[in-house]
Amino acid sequence: PAPAPTPAPPPPAPAPPPPTPEPTPPAPTPESPPGSVALPNATAGIAPGANASAPEGSPTPAPASNASAAMVGWARVGKASNISLEHDESTNRGLRLSYAPFGDDGIEFNVTLDHNSWLGFGFSQGSVVSMTGDGKGADVFTCSDGVVRRYWVTGLSLNGWGVEVPGAQCSRVSSKTSLRFNRSLAALSAEQVAVTPGDSQQLIWAHGGDGTTTQMYHGRGGRGGIDLDLSTGTISKMFKPSGPLVLIFHIFFMCLAWGCLLPLGAVIANRFRLGRWFLLHKRIQITGWVLQLIGVGFAVLYCQLKSAHLRNYHTWIGFVVTAVGT
Repeated sequence: PAPAPTPAPPPPAPAPPPPTPEPTPPAPTPESPPGSVALPNATAGIAPGANASAPEGSPTPAPASNASAAMVGWARVGKASNISLEHDESTNRGLRLSYAPFGDDGIEFNVTLDHNSWLGFGFSQGSVVSMTGDGKGADVFTCSDGVVRRYWVTGLSLNGWGVEVPGAQCSRVSSKTSLRFNRSLAALSAEQVAVTPGDSQQLIWAHGGDGTTTQMYHGRGGRGGIDLDLSTGTISKMFKPSGPLVLIFHIFFMCLAWGCLLPLGAVIANRFRLGRWFLLHKRIQITGWVLQLIGVGFAVLYCQLKSAHLRNYHTWIGFVVTAVGT
């Protein structure tokens, strides 16, 4: 008989799979302080009142010159006090500014003046001091008769009664006036100017004379402006605009008429009655009369665009002389 077949050996047992390494837990990250905002490609923001310490071994940042930085929302706002707003020491009346972050997206201002008066403070636009923002508008807060109001100013006078500012303070204590208010950094309407920390901000101010607590014309010594970076506290002096062309034309025509032609015509009529003197006298006088009317027209246009009508002795005297001469 044939031999029985040899049985095949059993297949080898499969090798056990290699052990799977346990995942390494991620390193814990420090929690951001409440209210802070993480900035892309930047360090996280520090909420007002939160303390932040630099990592061990890192250099300590140098403090800002006039302001300590704090993060508010996405903008960097500083904190400073007693910044002088007046550059002319001869007319310095102790006008000072303090400011600090307010909430997550706001800023608080406190403007003080060392006498009893109405007080105005605002945010303007352009490269020179301008109550109208160089025609683009200015965002102005006033302290008058114990009430704080907000105005959108496009001319050289405040239109209407403004809007009363809730939570603001207009106070006078010990011959010192204080205007305190807070506002958002952003412009919430087309009739507001945004606060732009990190960039130069044109800040304008005005006040009345001592004892004048009701808002009225401020006069030449009661107005001005500065450029201030509300992040670093860096101050730049703003330049007042030179006389506009319309004012130069007013001066030119009035000097030519009243300083030259009209007196010359009178002298000819009084001292040189020779030949056709009367015709020459009449032509000179008519020319002078027309030129002074043109000068008055430029004066009215200047007051409408850059000033206010009949605000001082010059405008009243000019009005009377022109009326009588005409």
